[in-house]
Amino acid sequence: MTTIFESAETYTLEDFDMGHQRLLIRRPKGQTHDDNMDIIFEGVRYINIPTLMRGIVIRKGSGESLEERQHIKDYLVPGSHLYRIALQQSECYIIASCMGIYTNSLEFYETSLGNEYATRGELLLEA
Repeated sequence: MTTIFESAETYTLEDFDMGHQRLLIRRPKGQTHDDNMDIIFEGVRYINIPTLMRGIVIRKGSGESLEERQHIKDYLVPGSHLYRIALQQSECYIIASCMGIYTNSLEFYETSLGNEYATRGELLLEA
């Protein structure tokens, strides 16, 4: 699996749009950061993550390493990817078609999952 993102900061599960299959994980702006850092998954088919994550490592790979977790592997379809989320004490999984990491200055009550891509902010990484 390839590591695509790593941070020791605290992130939260902020929003999920079932109709558009989008998931938002956010490190909010605050005293130490002028901008939010939003991790957006699109084409989400499977989610297994906590709502609060202190320290996060995201790896992208195939389902070949999921032999012991067949129930997760069943959600992998052509065009989707397995994202393994390593936390301090556990591993979690997201299956989605793609992900992107953005910075923006949205307020805490504003989501970046809207249809207007301009609201997402600056794209830092796409995987």
